[in-house]
Amino acid sequence: MREKYPLSIRPGLLLTGLSCLIACLFAGQSVVAKTLLLESIGGETVAAVFAELHDLSPERSIIFEGSVHLESVVSPSPFPVTPRRDLNFAAEWACLVIRQFAADGRELAVDASLARAAPGQHRVSIEAAPVSGAVRAILECRLSGLKARAQFAELYGTAAGAELFLPAPARITSRPGMAPAISINGTNFPPLVVHGQNLETSADVSASIRDIKLPYQHGIRLFSYNGWFDGVTDHNTRNNLETLVSVYPEAHFLLRVWLGPRETFFKDYPEERMSFDDATHFAGVAPPDSLRWQRYRAANIRRMVLDLRKSPDVKRLAGIVPMYYVTGEWQIGDFDGPYRPGTRQRRMWGYSDTTQAAFAEWSLLQYGDLSALNNRWQSDYDSPAAIAVPSVKERLAGDLGGFRNPHTQAKTIDFTRFTAHTLTDAIINSSRDFQQAFHGRLLSGPFYGHILEHAWSAAGVQQQGHFAIHRLLESPLIDFHGSPYSYNNDNRFAGTPMDTNAVLDSAQLHAKLAFLEEDTYTHIAKPPEGFIAPGAHQRPPDLPTTMQVLMRNFGTSIARGYIHYWMGLLEDGRFDLPEIWQGYQPLLQWLHENPLRPVYRPQIALVIDEQAIPLLAENDRSIVGRWLYELRSFLARVDTTMGIYLQSDLDRIPDSVRMLILALPYQLTEETAGILHDRWMRDGRTLVFCHLPDFFTESGLSPQPAAITGIRLRVVDSPLQPISTLTNAEPLASFAGEVMGHPFDRAVTLWRPNATLEPLHPYVVVEDEDATVLARYNNDPQNRPSMALKRMSGWTSIFTSVHSLSPDIWRTLAHDAGAHLYLDDPIGDFEQPDVIEAADDFLMVISGRDGVRSVSLPRKAKVSVLYGDAWRTDEATQQFEFHFKAKEPVLFFLQQVP
Repeated sequence: MREKYPLSIRPGLLLTGLSCLIACLFAGQSVVAKTLLLESIGGETVAAVFAELHDLSPERSIIFEGSVHLESVVSPSPFPVTPRRDLNFAAEWACLVIRQFAADGRELAVDASLARAAPGQHRVSIEAAPVSGAVRAILECRLSGLKARAQFAELYGTAAGAELFLPAPARITSRPGMAPAISINGTNFPPLVVHGQNLETSADVSASIRDIKLPYQHGIRLFSYNGWFDGVTDHNTRNNLETLVSVYPEAHFLLRVWLGPRETFFKDYPEERMSFDDATHFAGVAPPDSLRWQRYRAANIRRMVLDLRKSPDVKRLAGIVPMYYVTGEWQIGDFDGPYRPGTRQRRMWGYSDTTQAAFAEWSLLQYGDLSALNNRWQSDYDSPAAIAVPSVKERLAGDLGGFRNPHTQAKTIDFTRFTAHTLTDAIINSSRDFQQAFHGRLLSGPFYGHILEHAWSAAGVQQQGHFAIHRLLESPLIDFHGSPYSYNNDNRFAGTPMDTNAVLDSAQLHAKLAFLEEDTYTHIAKPPEGFIAPGAHQRPPDLPTTMQVLMRNFGTSIARGYIHYWMGLLEDGRFDLPEIWQGYQPLLQWLHENPLRPVYRPQIALVIDEQAIPLLAENDRSIVGRWLYELRSFLARVDTTMGIYLQSDLDRIPDSVRMLILALPYQLTEETAGILHDRWMRDGRTLVFCHLPDFFTESGLSPQPAAITGIRLRVVDSPLQPISTLTNAEPLASFAGEVMGHPFDRAVTLWRPNATLEPLHPYVVVEDEDATVLARYNNDPQNRPSMALKRMSGWTSIFTSVHSLSPDIWRTLAHDAGAHLYLDDPIGDFEQPDVIEAADDFLMVISGRDGVRSVSLPRKAKVSVLYGDAWRTDEATQQFEFHFKAKEPVLFFLQQVP
């Protein structure tokens, strides 16, 4: 009988234990018991309810304390407790537990005391803050994962513990026609955040205090600092907040929290480390699917918040930025190097036992049962335990050249989707835990979405899991996301446009914000020895050049409605110069006077289908190098406005767009095709379809690929460099004879100067006598067309298999589509182009040459300079002339008139 009932209570303790316990359940908010005895026979977790508390107040913590005497402690072998049942993050525990429940009975939070079980007398205590939605708490005594007898004595529980405080409510607000805005305690803030120090080696946050000083003097009131779970570093998150608030009492703060565990976690659970296929491990991190890490993370979030909420200064917290993996930006590829030492064989993550089990569970949920899974994968697994992560060979293979075949490689495609789903689940669940603990009063969002930057990463787009932005934007628990701007070799110099790492413009479409990390390596920053210094090789030589780069970046954020997020990397004081903030001052003042800005309404939309990434063979640069990495750089050099959006947002993209460019249109659902037909194939717009439009269905190849384009195309199953020559056909007749499609790999010029992109495989030829041929392949055996245009009813269809159309060619196509162009006699030079960023009330022009230029506006406005030589128009105008200096950003305020 004792094996069936591992919880036993000695008869002599019945009155002093259980009778008191039963009375406690109705005795109010403070409860006391003399003794409880637990005995675990089989080593499984056993528990006895000590008390139940109701009417929890968010203003007071719950406290539960007492002592425990352990005897006859025996560790089971092998240890039987599964990760799902282990609440205490180590093998053997005797603990006190607080469980919180919602009104509908859902368990919202479980917190356990942390005292390692060993024979003898121990003092144990647990304190927890009531989470949002909790209406009752159960207090338990537990033995977890050991054979032992435990006597809990002098137990005391109360819901009237320490006084707790809450932050002022922070929200993202949205109005029709206006961009989302940050609101704290009912006041709108301009989207400006300064992160003083990313490293912050000093536990007293002295470096952050230093680097916040100048922006605070110039009116910025949103700042950020780093936090870690207790014991990970010697920093104290609450003390640091109180120190920062004491120095900057009008500031609000975003807390960037590293969600990784202490080293003791991996000593207890070495199997929880992220594993590569060769049985090596990725530093001290757990994979996103690790259930033990998830429990650890959730409990430590609540502990951190409990401590913060004991300080009145918590009212100055405005948001949380959850951080994990490489650089804290949720990048989970192998950044230590893509190859094993001494070989050219790639390492890949995903081979821990936890990931294997999680992938099996996720896959069965997708298909419903093992039979359906086997049918779809063409596999013969006889049990869920047999389901395996695809091998490296399977992940690198493309049965269709640069593509995976959905018919034969469904398992590999599913695993790639699984990695992105589990990563975004970890982000969303972390935000949920913070939101619950702070009672929904803080903003929350991650660094995430670096799909454009990962197109040139050695670890590959697929491994790093950043292609599920739509899942974050659809979650009510996420308020913002963002990234640095690209570290590529083209856009950290003065006079060029700025490429973002992430697809940021879709955020506004979901009433959320995106942030742009400003981490320019300024002329005063000095790279530390032996440390990676991003952008150091592109460091501006002097203050004027630094300001050209900084104002280019700031103008981009202003035009597109991003949060501009200054990042002080490496404790180098890169922005700690009065002249920098004096240069910003007119713009900062203008933004404080105008915290609510018009929504971004571009003329061109570059549309990225992140959900097509699993269809690509791992790290196939022939595709991602052309259509994810380089295409945006050419379009950014056209003198009009461009937004980069997710294909899943086609029904939300602003109707200001005149040219819609589908960069990865490989799999178009019926719903997507319907949106294209109903919303975009009309009103004289142009749709540009790249490479292999509508090539795949969910289970294989499309029976009618490219039918949606209205242009008859044929797929050729062989490799080809898509170098092409333009014909003399309109609207590109003036470019006749120009060669495009050079395979030069711009992304890797820094470390591979002569690198070229692999050929496209398969490639596509035009076979439509009714279409206008714009270009022909140079090395196709029959010199067949690579690019064509067809006038449809109410719209124009363009197909291109060539990515590197010059800015002048894109400009001509944009003009043909009716897009507004801002400059006369534009400069199409890639290295020293014209750059435009604009909104209804704002315009930035970077001229590629010195001299007077004529600027055209979409509608009449009074124009005045916000940054540049002082100048303004007296009357509203739709065209004006201005003397520009090459590479020098000029930022204008446009006051619209009826």
